[in-house]
Amino acid sequence: MAAFFYERMSAIQEWGGGILDDLATRGYTVVKNLIPNETAVALSNEVRSGYREDDFRPAAVGRGDEKKVIPEIRSDYVQWLDPNYLSLHMQAYWDVVDSLCLLFNREFFAGLREFEAHATVYPPDSFYVKHLDQHRNTAHRIFSCILYLNTDWLPEDGGYLKIHHDTAPLDVLPEMGTFVCFRSDTIWHEVLPTHRERKSITGWLRR
Repeated sequence: MAAFFYERMSAIQEWGGGILDDLATRGYTVVKNLIPNETAVALSNEVRSGYREDDFRPAAVGRGDEKKVIPEIRSDYVQWLDPNYLSLHMQAYWDVVDSLCLLFNREFFAGLREFEAHATVYPPDSFYVKHLDQHRNTAHRIFSCILYLNTDWLPEDGGYLKIHHDTAPLDVLPEMGTFVCFRSDTIWHEVLPTHRERKSITGWLRR
């Protein structure tokens, strides 16, 4: 696993400039195969197993006392991840995101201090309406990071991540190993209704 980490670090150094350019110019980037396929498949199996074992809960919106489950806004299920108790494969992904955090701090002077994340499952017919990831009156979440974990996903399966952008709007198919990163405070986005069970790791680089 250490060899995998250093291999990914080397890859990030190679294509990191493209990620930085994307984030600086349009506020989002999409990377195929951020991690090896076998690692992504293992994570997909972990998420599926946790969901089948009822370890997930309906996702809420808002924060603090205003936090509520509102199915009309979002209808996915989540399991928050404890960075002190990660599986081997989850730790490998976490290490890659940590390396991106270092890159963003170096190049953007972002002041990022931590990564928080949850596993996410969208059952068939679920969705998440257009929203920003940065909560009102707080500025902790700086970059949103999503890793998709869905095998053989087809356009007719739905579940696109729709990124709203004045000059470069985009619909992202949630294919296995696809990684999306965007600014939490400016990039409006939504999850279109899915017709299959849709899995991901969703997280935020925070100050």
